[in-house]
Amino acid sequence: MEKRRIWAVRAGSFGQADHIFLGLNQIAISFAESGGDVSRLPAARSAFRDAVSASHASTAPTQANQLFRFLHEMRIGDYVIYPRKSDRTLHWGEVTGPYIFDRERSNEFAHRRGVEWLAKLSRDVFSQGALYEIGSILTLFEVKSFASEFLRKFAAASQDSGLLPEEEDMEEAAARDVSETTRDFIARRIRTDLKGYPLEPFVADLFRAMGYQSHATRGVRDDGIDVIAHKDELGIEPPIIKIQVKAQESNIAADVVKAFLRHGP
Repeated sequence: MEKRRIWAVRAGSFGQADHIFLGLNQIAISFAESGGDVSRLPAARSAFRDAVSASHASTAPTQANQLFRFLHEMRIGDYVIYPRKSDRTLHWGEVTGPYIFDRERSNEFAHRRGVEWLAKLSRDVFSQGALYEIGSILTLFEVKSFASEFLRKFAAASQDSGLLPEEEDMEEAAARDVSETTRDFIARRIRTDLKGYPLEPFVADLFRAMGYQSHATRGVRDDGIDVIAHKDELGIEPPIIKIQVKAQESNIAADVVKAFLRHGP
C-alpha cells in the first residue's frame, strides 16, 4: 500500500481563502498567472513547468512546481495541514477529491481539491521543530521531518476534544503570531550567521547584557572553556561561570560533557 503523504497548504498570505477551506471543505491555491485549467498540460514536471511559463512568463518556477505537485503528486487519501492564522490553530484533514478548476472563480483560488477536516489543534501543543517545518513561505509543500509528530498528535486529538483551548482574542492572537515569527527569525539567523567561533563573542555579549563581566577566550589555550563570566571587576570572586560554546544541530556527546566538567572549579 502506498504511503499516505502529509501536505501543508496555506490559504493565502492573509487567510483570504479561509472561507473556501473551512466553508466549502476544499483546499485551494491561487496562481492567477498560471492561466486556467492545468489538468491538460504535460504530466512530466519539466514539460509542465515549461508549458506554464510559455503561456504566462511571469509565473515563477516555484509556483509552477507547486501546481504540478497539487495536480500530480497529491493523492486522494493523503493528509493535509492547514495553518490558520486568525486563531493560531492547525487543521488536519484528508484529501477526498481530484484536482478541479473552478471556472466561475478563475481569479480567486481556482485550483482546488476536496478535503474532509478531521481535527484541529492549537499551535502550542507542537514542538518548536514541528512549527519551524510548517513555517515555510511556500503555499504548498510536503511535511516530512516532523510527520510522525503531526500524525501522533492529531490521532490523539480525534479522540480527545479537550486538547484545543478556547479561541483567543484576535489582537492577542496577532501579537503572539508576531512574537513567534520574531523568535523563529532570530533562531534562524543565529543558526546561519553564528556557526563556529562567531558564536563565542555573541555568548559573551549576551552575558554582558545580563550584567556580567565576560570575555571570550578565543586566541588563547582555553582547555575547552570558550567564555568566562563573573560579577566582580577582577574575576576573582564567585560565582565564576565557565562556558563551552557549541554550534551544532546534533546532541552533544557524553564524553564532551565529561571532559568539560573536569575543568570545573
